[in-house]
Amino acid sequence: MKNTKKIIKKSDIAILFVIFNLLTVCSSAYAWKMPLEVSTVGDEGEKVYNKLVVGVEPDALDNFDNLWDTPAMLSHPDHVKSLQLRAYLSVKDDKGKETNQLWKDIKANSKGEKQWNINIDTASAGKVVVMPFLITERDFC
Repeated sequence: MKNTKKIIKKSDIAILFVIFNLLTVCSSAYAWKMPLEVSTVGDEGEKVYNKLVVGVEPDALDNFDNLWDTPAMLSHPDHVKSLQLRAYLSVKDDKGKETNQLWKDIKANSKGEKQWNINIDTASAGKVVVMPFLITERDFC
């Protein structure tokens, strides 16, 4: 009787390792977020900014939901000093009407194109507005 023990080759282990890595990478791609900072310089030289977050989660909705989205607070408490910067994510319905103004908009991870509309207003015309963003590996987990 022959010895029928199965020998696992190095190539088999390598293939299993690659498949495991693909599964972990693909599963983390189901949910991601990207922070954005919109900033300008105020009248007195100070940095004025709004932080926004866009992303995708399996349990989120493309429309507003309380679990994942954060409404933008756009009113200004100081009526003497003008608002220097107003940045928010604009959510529109099927007819193109703006329904929500958000600071955080997390959408469903369903198939198809995802789009976020960012509205930026400044108090003074001609001011430079900066919106850099950096995507790190941590943002995709």
